[in-house]
Parts: sequence; structure tokens; C-alpha cells
Amino acid sequence: MTPAVVVDIGNSRMKWGRVVDGAIAQHVSLPHDDLTAWETQFAKWPSQNRRWLMASVVPRAARRVSEWLAERGIECVTLTNRHIYDHVPNLHTRADEPDRVGTDRLVNAYAASRLAHAESDRPMAAVAISVGTAMTIDFLEADGTILGGAILPGPRMMAKSLNDHTAQLPVVEVGRFLPRVAWSNSTEGNISLGITRAIVHAADGMISDWAETDKPFDIFITGGDADIFRDFLFAANWNEVRFEPTLALEGLRLVAEHLP
Repeated sequence: MTPAVVVDIGNSRMKWGRVVDGAIAQHVSLPHDDLTAWETQFAKWPSQNRRWLMASVVPRAARRVSEWLAERGIECVTLTNRHIYDHVPNLHTRADEPDRVGTDRLVNAYAASRLAHAESDRPMAAVAISVGTAMTIDFLEADGTILGGAILPGPRMMAKSLNDHTAQLPVVEVGRFLPRVAWSNSTEGNISLGITRAIVHAADGMISDWAETDKPFDIFITGGDADIFRDFLFAANWNEVRFEPTLALEGLRLVAEHLP
């Protein structure tokens, strides 16, 4: 399958990626419910190819997008885990319930594995970190096997939860509050620092534990809040840290290569 556009629907927003000559040539982030923004973007990417590929963690949004595209003559395939397990080589998971693994995690993992191999002269293990509404961390062996990982609240969800479940704590916009700062002297700074440390050190601790196996690996970081890691130095002896804003879109494009 060669899609004209790949779509990644997350919990907060969706991304569209235009596929040209086997690469993501352009990408855009769009809201779930702004049909005018969809229409405007759709008009900017005219194509004779009437097939799109979509992955979604929000079934209701996926149905709405599929119906909207069908009205415009687009056949949109919604990717499932079964599509991936049945058609994509060198992608396996040790999950107890493979069909319950998020499709977004599978495409992120596949993209990370392929990109790690492309940049190395030998098979390379990888870690895929996606920082959005939730943060996911997935570990991949060099042969493409997804060992498993972790799911935890993303920084904005943590900030909102503190505001929702306390009487006086404000909502804080979490930015790049450098983890090397030991403490803050304001309530807003306390919250921002606490959330940032929780996020980056959760990932750092897991990666350090895994690195004790003494294998080379790359770290791939994506998602709307990926910049929270921008100035962070992981303690483990990693090979390379790469920020890939289109990791899921690239994963969808690569998965599409194997679909009928």
C-alpha cells in the first residue's frame, strides 16, 4: 500500500503527514474537531492517490475522520494490530496481550527500530519515548522485538491533575525546567520542577536499568511535549539520542510498505 497521507490521531490532537517519493515530505498538527482546519489542509495537498492510512488511540475521532474523508472520495484504512502482526516482518512483541498494545506504540517502535538500523552498520537496539497526554516508553531488541515498557501521565495531565484534585494549586504550563535545578522558590516552579523531574527521571531510571545488559542502543523521543527532554543527559551509556517529531507518521509510512 502506498498512501498519499498518513494520519496519527492522539488523545489531544492529530497529525497528518504527506507522503512523497517514499518519505514524509510535509506534516501538520490539527485539532480533533475543527472541520474548517481539516478542509483547508485537505485542499493544500491534492493528489490522484485516493488512499490514506490512519492510526488512532481515539476510536470516536477515527470514525469521524474516516467518514469525513469518505465524503471526499478518500479510502482511509484504519490500522489495527492485526494488520501489523500479519504483514510487517521483524516486528514482534512479548506483551501478554498483543492485541491490546496501542497501535501508536507499535508504529513508533517500528519506526525507531528501522531508523536505528539505517544509521548503523550492525543491528541496533532502541528505546522509543513518546511524550504527549500520556508518556510511553518502549524497549526494542536489535531484532525488532518489543520487550515492553511503561505508560505514565504526560506533563500536562500531571499539571491538570494537581489542579483538579487540590484546593489551591494552580494549573502550570510545564516547560523546559532544567532537571539539574535542585529546587524552586515559587509554587508554580515547584510544580513545574516536580513534574519535569518525575517525567525525565522515570525514563532515565528505566533506561539505566536496561543498559546494564551492555548493548548499544539509540533513544528516540517524540510527541508534543518531547522538548521536556531537550537538555537532559541520560545516565546510561546510550549510542545516540534523536528527537523525531514525525516518528509515528514515519512508522505508518514504513508499515504501509508491507500492507496489500
